[in-house]
Amino acid sequence: MKTLIVNKHEHDYERSVVAFSQLIKPEEYKVKFVDTNYNLQEDETPVGNINFVEHFLGRIVKPDYYPEWTKSLWHRTIFHSESKKIFLDKGFFVKPADKNKRFKAVITKGSYSGSKKPPYMVSTLIDIDHSIGEWRLYVENGKIVFCGWYSELEIEDQKLDNKYINQVQSLIPNNWCGTVDVGFLKSGELVLIECNNPYACGWYGKMEQYEIYINWLISGYKYLTINKV
Repeated sequence: MKTLIVNKHEHDYERSVVAFSQLIKPEEYKVKFVDTNYNLQEDETPVGNINFVEHFLGRIVKPDYYPEWTKSLWHRTIFHSESKKIFLDKGFFVKPADKNKRFKAVITKGSYSGSKKPPYMVSTLIDIDHSIGEWRLYVENGKIVFCGWYSELEIEDQKLDNKYINQVQSLIPNNWCGTVDVGFLKSGELVLIECNNPYACGWYGKMEQYEIYINWLISGYKYLTINKV
């Protein structure tokens, strides 16, 4: 029996996917809707937003948007900064380096207006081809288990060619869990958008593919309890 502990205060597609598992296979999946007062058992997996999952982990998980093993896919300069002066330069893409989604990523405009507190992960801008969307690769114990496409445009689903999936797969360390978001530059090269830790990530598969998503969540939580990333 796989038991999922779901944040009862969230109402989104991912919660519905997890709940669907209990309806279809109640002999295999049990879903409990709780808040942070719940006493988590060792064989249970919390599912919810960042704060919910980190509460049960007992720590804040430091983001690693651009792991060194993805460097061949960067196609831009990426660095860590502790200085708020980075906002005085124009054209840097800035994300929080200490906690996921502490603030929404911003592009610097040459002034302190809209600036956030450090530390930061900073990158130069890239020219992404948004006309074809992006792909999220779900990685479970070092293996890509699913590729989901997403776009803000109303276009047909785009499949990522296996040669690109294999290209990313060849870079992934053994036992790593998380997501790898990729797209294409307008010049045609495959490019890393970002990586994310294996929790609180949107599911870009179908509801009936719930088993892939749930297994990824379970393996990801185990990974975080063992590896203090």
